[in-house]
Amino acid sequence: MNVLLVKLPEPKKATQKLCYMPPVGLWSIAHHLRRFRDDTVTVIDCHLAGSLAPLSAALKSDVYQTIGLSVQFSIQDVVYKEAALLCASHSNACVVSGGFHASVVPAPPGVAKVIHGPGETGLVPETTFLDIEYPPVTAEMMAPY
Repeated sequence: MNVLLVKLPEPKKATQKLCYMPPVGLWSIAHHLRRFRDDTVTVIDCHLAGSLAPLSAALKSDVYQTIGLSVQFSIQDVVYKEAALLCASHSNACVVSGGFHASVVPAPPGVAKVIHGPGETGLVPETTFLDIEYPPVTAEMMAPY
């Protein structure tokens, strides 16, 4: 299965200094999906781009069966809804979401399932938290950060 995992951009205030955190959680989920299901997984970080442009570009290929949206913060609510609609209107993939914010608000149109708890076990429910191992992080992965 082809899976796309997306870190959404985080809006900022004019007085706020941007902070870029690598999507280590998504890298872990990707590692877990490859390890247990042999899925092909792509992780994109829209926060680095400052927009949903990388998601729009990825959706043009229409090769993904599952798209996961990582929604950590309440300031991402508007872009969460926008990303969900974008995925639903430009892909036949099953759209899932997870993260602190996604777990406590109603799923917007376009999101089929909200994962509560670790994404690793949420996407591969036959595994347990004890099965999770974190992936090695390479200098290439960290270079953009």
